Amino acid sequence: NAGPLVTCQCEPTTWETPVTTFPAPAPAAPYNEARSVVGNGPGIDTFAEAFGGTDANGRWSLYVRDDNGTALPAEVVVGMIAGGWGIEFFGPTAANVTLSGRVTTAEGNGLRNARVTISGDSLSRPITTTTGAFGYYQFEGLEAGQTYLVTVGSKRFTFQAPSRVITMVDNVSDFDFVADTP
Repeated sequence: NAGPLVTCQCEPTTWETPVTTFPAPAPAAPYNEARSVVGNGPGIDTFAEAFGGTDANGRWSLYVRDDNGTALPAEVVVGMIAGGWGIEFFGPTAANVTLSGRVTTAEGNGLRNARVTISGDSLSRPITTTTGAFGYYQFEGLEAGQTYLVTVGSKRFTFQAPSRVITMVDNVSDFDFVADTP
């Protein structure tokens, strides 16, 4: 957001929300706006959260918008993404995977003794763990390729989104929950 575009492997990102519209032939709004894992952009979902577990077969299109129009409103900038673009889907890489993360206050302090529960088709029963002193939790031995529901709870705090769904294809170490301000 603070510099020029460079050649890289980039993630779907929006820095200013909401994106009200893209010109045709893009589909009409509203759009699912992915937040930047690196920059913590304003969106609510990551790419994997939005599309994980869905059928990836079919046509994929990429729409890119330069939001610098307010600085140069009369100038039309025409460019290209050199070499085209691509998207790559990875299948499960291991028989068992680990899911871990952190439960924090809105100020970023770890929540001790928050309960985190995971359930899913491959589990015979839900598994619950309690966060440590700095708010960290971990589930090991999960089956790759399965979809799980992860729920957090605390005696002192509430969560705007206390439950989230994830399809595990590899280890995930940043499946975090942030409590609402009390």
